[in-house]
Amino acid sequence: MRQAVKTGSLVILLLLAWYSGTNSMAQGVTFEAKAPNVLRAGEQFQLVYSLNARVDDFSAPDFGEFRFLGGPSTGSSSSFTITNGRTSQVSTYTFTYYLEAPADGGTYTIDPATATYKKNSISSNSLEIEVVGKGQSGSTSAKSVASGQSQTNTNTKNTSGDDIFVRLEFDKHTAYVGEQITAWIKIYTRIGISDFDRSFKGPEFVGFYRQEIELSGYNFERERVGDDIYNAGIIQKFILYPQKSGEITIDPFDLLVVIQKQIRRKQQGFFDPFFGPSYENKRINLRSNQARLTIKSLPGGQPTGFTGAVGHFKMNATANLDEVMTNDAITFKVTVSGKGNIKLIDEVVN
Repeated sequence: MRQAVKTGSLVILLLLAWYSGTNSMAQGVTFEAKAPNVLRAGEQFQLVYSLNARVDDFSAPDFGEFRFLGGPSTGSSSSFTITNGRTSQVSTYTFTYYLEAPADGGTYTIDPATATYKKNSISSNSLEIEVVGKGQSGSTSAKSVASGQSQTNTNTKNTSGDDIFVRLEFDKHTAYVGEQITAWIKIYTRIGISDFDRSFKGPEFVGFYRQEIELSGYNFERERVGDDIYNAGIIQKFILYPQKSGEITIDPFDLLVVIQKQIRRKQQGFFDPFFGPSYENKRINLRSNQARLTIKSLPGGQPTGFTGAVGHFKMNATANLDEVMTNDAITFKVTVSGKGNIKLIDEVVN
């Protein structure tokens, strides 16, 4: 009986070791699905699945309401990097499908694709795609509403229907004095942009203490505004701390951008149809919306020693020793973390 128990335990251990080993091999594989997040009804687009390893088998999901046009078109690429004399290679394998959005507006889901890598089943992410039907309208960006971001009021030059405009937006329009507000400047465009004024400092934010957040890059993604679809990208982001209460108005600002404008020739040359249209860069000035924020005074009954820090904070205290002798030295560490202007929290040593 003991021998049987030992043998059974050994078999279980071997199975667990094999399972964890094969799973660890699959865990190093990235499997990502990409497609536009917003489409017009009947618009054709590409759905691309990317992996960083060659798989044994690939299965696309049922595309549901999306009409299948063709695919998969397969491809692969490799890149090499040299670090401290050591060369590393990154390979990418793609499966591309050509689809058409349904005629009816709404939000549609494409389920994950599956593949087999070294006898292990792996899955991609699912996709949620919004389709804007004819005559479908809305006052705000659907993506911003879904993420809890509120849109600012816009003037007549910054509304759906323009080819390009810039907005100042906030995560909230009502806050207390000292409460953190996140603000960002966003460009919406349906035409090509070559560049924008990199020396632009943003609005003055009179009545606020501001801290700029450094961005790693400028990524433009499709976004719905009203019944139009734009490429939208954040070019600046700030953390604001209001210093006074009341209705505060942030005046419009100007932003210089360089757009790509197609050149229309009166007479086409012989080679024009072969090389396609020509473009020139044109500098234009964009004027932003005017924004209004409601800043409330802090409630009464503030504790003694309150320094103005408003937010959600957590304090944790630790010591390097649990037991000490009389007159022994210990290290007592207090850590404050959370969301808010933590710089206003003073050190208190008793």
